[in-house]
This record gives sequence, C-alpha cells and structure tokens, in this order.
Amino acid sequence: GENHTLELEYARSESRAEPRFYSTDGGLNWSINESDITAADSSQSGDAISLRGRGAMNQGRTHVNYYARDISKDFSSAGNYHQRGQKARGIDLSHRLNEDLSMRLKHDWQQRVGDGETLSNHRTGAGESRISTLQIKYDIGDKLTLSGEVRHQTATDVDPLNLTDANREGETYAIQGRYRFDENTELSLTQQAHLSGDADSQTRLALRKRFNDKFSLQARLSEDGSGTAYGVTSAYNLHDKLSINTALEQDSGGRTSTAIGTGYSPDRDTHYNLAIQERRDAESETSQSVILGNSRKLGDRITLGTGTSLSLSGESKRKSSDINLSHELTDGRTLRGSVSRYSQQEADDGFSQGHEINLGADVNANWSAFMTLGQGDIHRMDGGLDKRRTMAVGSAYISRGEDLQERLTGRLRIEQREDRGQQNMDTYLVDLDIKGRINDDFTIIGSIDLGESENLDNDTLAARNNRFDLSLAYRPVLSDRLNLISKYSWVDYKQPDNQLGDIGFERHKGHVLATDVLYDLSTQWRLGAKLAARYGEEKMPELPWAKTERWLGATRLGYRFNAETTLFVEYRMLKDLQADDQQEGSVIELVRRFEKIEVGIGFNHAGFSDDLGIMDYT
Repeated sequence: GENHTLELEYARSESRAEPRFYSTDGGLNWSINESDITAADSSQSGDAISLRGRGAMNQGRTHVNYYARDISKDFSSAGNYHQRGQKARGIDLSHRLNEDLSMRLKHDWQQRVGDGETLSNHRTGAGESRISTLQIKYDIGDKLTLSGEVRHQTATDVDPLNLTDANREGETYAIQGRYRFDENTELSLTQQAHLSGDADSQTRLALRKRFNDKFSLQARLSEDGSGTAYGVTSAYNLHDKLSINTALEQDSGGRTSTAIGTGYSPDRDTHYNLAIQERRDAESETSQSVILGNSRKLGDRITLGTGTSLSLSGESKRKSSDINLSHELTDGRTLRGSVSRYSQQEADDGFSQGHEINLGADVNANWSAFMTLGQGDIHRMDGGLDKRRTMAVGSAYISRGEDLQERLTGRLRIEQREDRGQQNMDTYLVDLDIKGRINDDFTIIGSIDLGESENLDNDTLAARNNRFDLSLAYRPVLSDRLNLISKYSWVDYKQPDNQLGDIGFERHKGHVLATDVLYDLSTQWRLGAKLAARYGEEKMPELPWAKTERWLGATRLGYRFNAETTLFVEYRMLKDLQADDQQEGSVIELVRRFEKIEVGIGFNHAGFSDDLGIMDYT
C-alpha cells in the first residue's frame, strides 16, 4: 500500500579459499577470521533469505516494523557474518491511543540452526531466545511523563559468559516518572524490580540540568539493596577538545570522594587527563592525590596508556608512574601488560622505592592467568639497605549456570619473596580459594593458605602459617529464614622468630570442627547459636608439645533495624578440658551489610575469638 514498504532479498554464495573478513561493530572495523582454510572450503555454498517490512496506519497513529531472516552457516558475506547459522523474526508495533497515551509491543525470536557458526554463537549467546516487551507511556501535559515496562525473556542453551539481552531469562518490570521543568531541566524517579530471579530491586532519583551549550550538572541518589549512594557531577566544555569535570560521590559503604579534572582530546584516538582527588573512608582517614595520564589507540585493537600520580596520606608521601598496553584479540580475549615504578617516604621508617611488571591474559571464556615480577628497596634511617624481590603467578576461573549465576569460581596465587639486608629471608606463599554452588540450597567454600619463611642466616624455619578451611553452607530456597554453616579447619602455625602470641605459644597445630546456625524469627528478630571443638597440640618456649582439647559454645540474639543494619548481643563460653579452665563473656556488635561484604564494630567483653583456628584469643 501507499504507507507500507516490503523488501524481500535472496542470495546464494560460492566460497573460494581466500581469507574471510568480518565485522562485529556494524562495519566500522574489519578483521580476518583466523580459522584454517581447508580444501573443502573452496566448494562451500550457502543461502540467505531476508524479509523486512514497515508500515503506518490509522493516519500515522500506528506504526509497525517486522523482519524475518534465515542465513545458512556456509553463506559467505562479510556484512552478515555475525548472523550466519541463525534464523530470526520479530515485530515492533507502536500505537498512539490519543495525544497523551501511547503503547508499544515488541517480540523478537532467534534460533541457532544446527550447531550454528562459532563467531555467531559467541556474539548472540543462546541457542534459542524469545523476548517480549510491553511499554506504556502517558504524557500528563507538556512536563510530566509516566512510563512502565514489563519484559519476559526465555532462553535455551545459553552461553554463561554472554551478557546480551538475548542470553538472559526472567521477568522484569520498571516504572518511571519524568518531569521536565523546561527543555534544559529534568527530574526522574525510577523503580526497577525482578518478578523472577534473585536480583535486588533498585530505586533511582536523578536530576539533570543543562545551563547552556557548555555547562551541565547531574545529581543522583540510589538504593539497590546493598546501601544508599549519591553523586553530583558537572561538566564544562571549553570547546570541542577540552573539558573540565568535577565530582562528589559517596558509595553504599560510606566512602566519599571529591575530584576535579580536565580532559583534552586532540583527535579521536588520543586523550589526555589530569585529576585531583581526595578520598575519605568510614574511619575519617583521608588521602589526596594528583593523577596525570594519557591513552592512545594504536590501530583498531591496541591501546597504550601512561600515568603518573602523587599521593599524600598523613605524614607519608608516595609517587608512582606506570605504562600499560592492552591488545584485544578477534575472539574477544584480551592480553594485558604493565610496568609501574613507585617511591614512598614514611615519617619514621625511611625511604622505599621499587618497580613491578604485570602480565595477564584471558586464556579462554573461563580461565585467565597473570604473572607479576617486583623489586623493592628500603633505605633505613640507620643507613642500612634492605632489598626485596618478588615473583607471583596465578590464575582465575569462573563458570556460570544457565541462569547466569556463578556456579564455580576459583583463584590461585603462588608467590616467592626474597629479603636481603638486615635479615636474609626466603618466603613462599600459596593462596587458593574455591567457591561452588552444589544446587540452589547448598554452597561449598574452600581455601588453602600456605606460607613459610626461612631464615638463611641460621638456616632455621622463621615462621609458618598454614591453614585449610572447608565449609558447607545451607540456605534453603523454600525457607530462606534458615542459615546453616558447617566448617572444618586445619591449622599449623609457628610464630615469627622472637615473637610470641598473647597467650605465649610459639607453635600450635590442630583440627577444628564448627557449626553455626542463624534463624530469622521475624523481619526484625534473629536467633543464632554456634558450637565448635578444637583438637590439637601446642608448644610454649622451652616446654614439650602438649595435647589440648577446647570447646566453644555461643548464643546470639539480633535485632534488625533495616535490611542492611543489625545489632547482635552474644554470650559465649570457652572451655579447656586439659587445663580444666573456663572463660565466658558477652559480645555486642553492630553489623552493616554492603553488596558483597559485612562490616561490624563492637565490644568483645569475653576476651577471646569464636574462631578456634586462631590461638591469640583477642
């Protein structure tokens, strides 16, 4: 019809044994597919069919756009490379009911044909996905707009590391009110939540003010379940290449920062920046810093950056400089390298300086690896010189399930240190952390920390700190009031030379079993208990090893002021069966939960820790 356009395309290709080029950014950059070309490639052929249409109805009040395509895996076309081995269809229908009310309905479907094509699969994620979205917008006059959205998504055979919309599942909704005082001033309030899934809801309040073509101001206040955060930023463009920015921010953990900076871009690939910052943590400790840096793109995938900084904290001063280089491979992996140098002046501890080299790479979608080499020198106040050399290697692993939640994570770091000077020491450290979800109810957590220091001056073991922890956490989905953690620990510890713990041990080793339970009686009251036992051996100076057995019991009552803040009152008792000795006392603690950690402050009137793996009970 007069207001309808329909396009139908069909193409067939015959490939030859030549390099294949593809683009993942709409044709801005092109890369060569590095997969091997075989003799079979010269005889490959493929088909592609595409249907696109758009139209307007009801005197322009209704608009419709639709599409369908089916591109075989062997079809050869650089422009459609990321769609090979895929078929899809979708419709986008919008309708203005009246001058103030409009609605929009979208549905997109995509499916992988057979095994698909490697690069296409990596880009699109799921083997099959469906996304349905309903949006309603209502204009109340010229200034106020209310909008709401509901989205339903399903996906099968998902790629756990791909975070595109087509690779997710669940239902979400969002409600927003936007008020325009004038064309340069706008205030918005947004509430977003998940109808399914365990993601936190989010509430955002934002103000945007544009004073003129050069100066603008933005302010925000948000609450996402982990705490409240706010920020105020401003930007002033002197001209197209030079800008000035200021910021005042506080995160959900109470840490504040202020900054002023300027940026200069002589061309699209080069940028220079200068910033002055002050940070203040929750304990009112402050630090000031000046940072100067630049970055430059060397081609389409290589970025080179340099930086210099000066920091002041109390009576200490630190200067550092670094250079870093990153290279993005065609499959999305990244190679990273950096070299940094520092010098630090302490008030009473002399002067130190050193440098560090870091190399890292994404091995594949799950694994990454790194290596660090460092050297540092300490010039003591007495004129002596201490040298330290370090080398560390490690790797990290992450695996996600079909729901994109982390199922298994791990990190390994192996480090060797050499100290030469006032003391000649060799230190070896191994740190391994693993966390895995067995199912929705059970999580297993393990860690291994091994550390030994050898005194080369007298060929003795100077210190040892070995510990192994294995925990099983139970939080049933159908009864999330209950939290149960069982933990096994093995410790083997030797105090550093000429140092003793507060209770006089120079060495101790043993096994610890502990169970901790916490139950929510209501939305405000929590009741918990802990039982632990330690079986081991301990040694005091000039005395033989002695076997020990200790038991610990504790009960705690908590009052929750809100979702993040809880006050606990605890009574605990520690009994030494060999010494026939008993200690007891109370603990008062105020706990604040942030996004991934909990921070607590309080008073320990009992005088000992509830972790029997620690022998200095203070």
